[in-house]
Amino acid sequence: MTKALLHADELEDRLFLAMLDLSRQGAGPEFDLQEVCRVKGIDATPQALLRFTVDNDVLRGSRNVGLKHIRFTMNADGRRHALELEKQKTRTWRDRVGGMSRGEWIGLAGVLATIAGIGVAVWLG
Repeated sequence: MTKALLHADELEDRLFLAMLDLSRQGAGPEFDLQEVCRVKGIDATPQALLRFTVDNDVLRGSRNVGLKHIRFTMNADGRRHALELEKQKTRTWRDRVGGMSRGEWIGLAGVLATIAGIGVAVWLG
């Protein structure tokens, strides 16, 4: 149970991205989460999948849970969330560096200057 709690956000992201991918292939709108995990190679316990449905019910979709199935229907907000995750995932390091604010650049320069100063102090003894 601890393992599922530690990686709940990662599991959630992977499930949303998997459902987005499968919906582009014509699947959905309702997804059997155990089947999604099997097809996409996601290692998740039934308890973790239930937690996913509870955490995202109403806000990003709706759940349909029975004795032998755990299903989730992604709504428009869930799809937007998945598209945002996909966008973040595909950003390159250049995109991230280019998006840094002036304050972040100043902070980075300060850290680099500190490291350089320590290096010079150690070298000079």
